[in-house]
Amino acid sequence: MDNTDDARGLPDAGRFRRIRSVSRYLKIVALLGAVGIGGLSLYFAAVPSMFEAQILPDYAHLLIGSGVTPVKRIGLIVLLAGPVSLLVYAMWRISRLFACYERGRIFAPAAARHIRAAGAALAANGGLSVPVHTLAVLLLTHDNAPGKRMLTIEVSSTSYATLLFGGLLIVIGWVMHEAARVADENRQFV
Repeated sequence: MDNTDDARGLPDAGRFRRIRSVSRYLKIVALLGAVGIGGLSLYFAAVPSMFEAQILPDYAHLLIGSGVTPVKRIGLIVLLAGPVSLLVYAMWRISRLFACYERGRIFAPAAARHIRAAGAALAANGGLSVPVHTLAVLLLTHDNAPGKRMLTIEVSSTSYATLLFGGLLIVIGWVMHEAARVADENRQFV
């Protein structure tokens, strides 16, 4: 019995109705996440009181001799923009993946590309967290008196898990691409 809607390999509407329905909502959640993370990050960067309340507590343990000058603030914003941009991009690619699933394009090459791209962005985000934190500490303490400057290297379980999860998505995307290719070859033999 054929389990596809048409020759393009779309899953049978009845069997995959739940996937399509849940994907519709998750697409919206991912888009809201991308907009929310991007928007809040811009808000935190633009409003000094929000920057102090939301960003600076991560560096409260540092002795910042001259305080957070405008140059340091801008430098910190630029440093943090990279990981935030990668996270927003990953969320956008995840929303596109759910859009494929919503349309029934479960095993489409585009779905595999979205999985790999989201994985690459998450892996890069996790990998960037260590050098970004180190550079942020150097930036904030570079003008301290000799002996008071700081260098820290922080590897968190969150950055490790993000890197690993991103790698997992990259491999799943490769597997999905190969599965789609094999399925397409098999359809052509019939």
